[in-house]
Amino acid sequence: MKRILIIGIGAGNPDYITMQAVKALNRTDVFFLMDKGQSKDTLIDLRREICQTYITEPGYRFVEAACPERVRGDIDYTTAVQDLNRDKQQTFERMINEEMADGEVGAFLAWGDPALYDSTIRILQAIQASGRCTFEFEVIPGITSVQALAARHKVALNRIGKSVEITTGRRLAAGRRVMPIRWWSCSTPKIPTAPWPTKTWRSIGGPTWGRRTRSLSAARSAR
Repeated sequence: MKRILIIGIGAGNPDYITMQAVKALNRTDVFFLMDKGQSKDTLIDLRREICQTYITEPGYRFVEAACPERVRGDIDYTTAVQDLNRDKQQTFERMINEEMADGEVGAFLAWGDPALYDSTIRILQAIQASGRCTFEFEVIPGITSVQALAARHKVALNRIGKSVEITTGRRLAAGRRVMPIRWWSCSTPKIPTAPWPTKTWRSIGGPTWGRRTRSLSAARSAR
């Protein structure tokens, strides 16, 4: 039977590759790459670099396919992403059926962790549910930009016994308020009053380190 690996490859730095991911890379016969156009060529190049760095034996191959584009403009974002995933499903299904032999291992390389803001898992589940393609798949976790940024700035993501909220730059841009938190508080976070000497997390951009940043902004601006 064909086997697919969804390998989390971290937040853009090859050093973020885990040992589990390295072992998965070395099990893979064919890597599926989605070409998003010339402006995103560096993302494909970095995937190739990761393979060249960590795979010890030759014989693996790459299969590239044009990535469908998300419809932009006056359309609901969720609907647009669902339509995009449907189109990707057709592309994934074709590659798995036509570019893999029975018994081979194929892989999709996902930025960060495949379980966080990535649709590869749900796309493969939809293909399996359709019954038009038979395979098994595994998910290899990866280091997200959230973890990398917290480590870089020596920040604990949660307070003792408290929850963590992860959101998108798109929701922040739409006006969703980020609740300011007093970083030096050792107990329940409190909403400070003026002059609001606090800081908030903001995440912007894409999967690579240079495009995911920790913005330290005065809570007054988020008010």
